[in-house]
Amino acid sequence: MKLTTPVMPGCVLFLTLLIAGCASTQPRPSLYDEFGQRAGLGSLVDGLIKRIHANEKIAPLFSNTDFALFRQRFLEFLCVTVDGPCTYTGEELEEVHTGMNITEAEFNTLVEDLIDVMQELAISKAAQNEMLKRLAPTRKDVIYR
Repeated sequence: MKLTTPVMPGCVLFLTLLIAGCASTQPRPSLYDEFGQRAGLGSLVDGLIKRIHANEKIAPLFSNTDFALFRQRFLEFLCVTVDGPCTYTGEELEEVHTGMNITEAEFNTLVEDLIDVMQELAISKAAQNEMLKRLAPTRKDVIYR
């Protein structure tokens, strides 16, 4: 005995579209592209610098900072972090932060400011999460030095 189930035309169409959609998905842009390349990263760094100045919790950590140099080095650092065509020319993070004794709370405040700027710039959650995942290992080189 052979059992057959009639196939509804709508189901066939749905499955065809589903398979076609899966077959033609576009590759995801690079993380560097998702952040708007160098110009977008520059906007991110500029936004973070504004937040640093306005944030009384962390502004004192930057009281002796040459912000033009900070902007250049942090832009390079982020560009490398998102696989952009850049070279980081600054010192090792551990060296830069030695003697600053940055607390975990201060570090987290800066990260929160970075997230806020990424959201203001309408960077996708996926790109934000990937950036944060890549930056997370630097925590050990920054806090309590």
